[in-house]
Amino acid sequence: MTLVASKSSNFKDKQSITLKEITGLPLALPTKGYSTTKFVTEAFESNSLSPNILIEINDIPTLLELTKSGNWFTILAQTTVTEKDDLITVPIKGKNMIRTAMLISLKDAYEKKAMTVFYTFLITQ
Repeated sequence: MTLVASKSSNFKDKQSITLKEITGLPLALPTKGYSTTKFVTEAFESNSLSPNILIEINDIPTLLELTKSGNWFTILAQTTVTEKDDLITVPIKGKNMIRTAMLISLKDAYEKKAMTVFYTFLITQ
């Protein structure tokens, strides 16, 4: 997980950041329905920290646009942000701050060819 900030922010040269350092920043996060928000909220709670969440948005592109303004910060998976977004990502230090993606399918259930091709692509990378 990473702190996402505008390229014009003071964080451009920072190698990593802690959850405690993030608590004072104005945060815009995805709405509570996103697994990322649940993950981030639980991380703060398990460290007895209270983040400064000022807005929740249900659209990631809008969230990234707000962050580009330099007035807001967000927390997302690093893969969500590309260099062309005029944003930087700062890895968040701490136990369990790395998320693992997985594919889940039902045993003995029909699996579409696209899923099989995608799975093969992933394991060969």
